[in-house]
Amino acid sequence: MKRLSIALLLVLSFAFAAYALEITVETVDQGSNQGRNSSLAYDDEGNIHVSFVGEYDQSMQYACFDGEQWIVEKVFESYDSVVRTSLALKPDGQPSIAFSTYKWPEGKIMYASFNGTDWEINSVDTGESQSGRGLSLAFDSYGNPAIAYIKDTDSYPEYDLKYAILKDGSWVLDTVISGDYISTSCTLAFDSEGIPH
Repeated sequence: MKRLSIALLLVLSFAFAAYALEITVETVDQGSNQGRNSSLAYDDEGNIHVSFVGEYDQSMQYACFDGEQWIVEKVFESYDSVVRTSLALKPDGQPSIAFSTYKWPEGKIMYASFNGTDWEINSVDTGESQSGRGLSLAFDSYGNPAIAYIKDTDSYPEYDLKYAILKDGSWVLDTVISGDYISTSCTLAFDSEGIPH
């Protein structure tokens, strides 16, 4: 039994070594108390795009590796605290970011979209202070941005799982489920038939 265990251990060690990944760590940006709640995506050319909360939670930042260096910019800055970010690339490859902000007693769900020159920022929804603790951005088969998010209500401990989609220039909001102690995180994806999950 002991020989079998040692042989099994050697086989597992060899298998792990054969498939071990080389991990590279790079600094995207530096500052005090920043980088939380990041979100990452790759474009068709293999370049990395990242969104993250900036210094002291008072900005939402975007970074892209252009093949040689990291380009970092502030997309949104406010005295409101930025809580979460979720990044996805539009069908044309331009970045979009869903994010939430907080300033007592209100929380906001926001959407930022890069048009090739500037960032366009719009408000999606407003709720109680903890709205947007969890949010996820994805695009449907028509290229419409959609966001799943947790909305705080004025009936603690009840929360709403919400779904918002931008159609014809307006955000259409829907409540998926309401209830006590709904999870504070969520993930959105579309299947091959364009149905959100």
